[in-house]
Amino acid sequence: MKRLVPAILTLSAVSILSGCAETDISDLQAYSREVQTLSAPPVKPLPEFPEPIAYQYQSFEDRSPFMPKQSVADIIQSINSQGVRPDSNRAKEPLEDYRIESLRMVGTIALEGGALEALVLDPSGIVHSIRRGNYLGQNNGRVVGINETQLELREIVPNGQGGWIERPRTVSMAEQ
Repeated sequence: MKRLVPAILTLSAVSILSGCAETDISDLQAYSREVQTLSAPPVKPLPEFPEPIAYQYQSFEDRSPFMPKQSVADIIQSINSQGVRPDSNRAKEPLEDYRIESLRMVGTIALEGGALEALVLDPSGIVHSIRRGNYLGQNNGRVVGINETQLELREIVPNGQGGWIERPRTVSMAEQ
């Protein structure tokens, strides 16, 4: 058995190599000669670009265009000095002692001329009659409109930077 294995391997190698000797590569050689005779397509020349014009920056003394014209502190001071602010001399009305969330609109009353008066219930159970121009809530909320379902207010609240802003707010009719 030991002599049989090398003989089989030798016979296999000879048969494999004999298959390579009879290969006709004349078609491959003909194609190679044909490709070598072809000329390469011409290469387009690079386009010519004009010479760039050098720019000389001369505004080193001017304000940078990336900086605000005024400092942030100046802008905040300007906003705070001309904006709305609560009237500290005005006498407080009874409903200004309560948070707006604790007040409920419970109805309306029609006045002569078609104007409406709102009925607002405070947390202690007392119903107040509110007209346009009255104040309620702890943020200087002034009534600017009344309809059958809600009160429209304009509150004056701090803007977080030392000033005040005006924001709209509504008190809707309480769900029963």
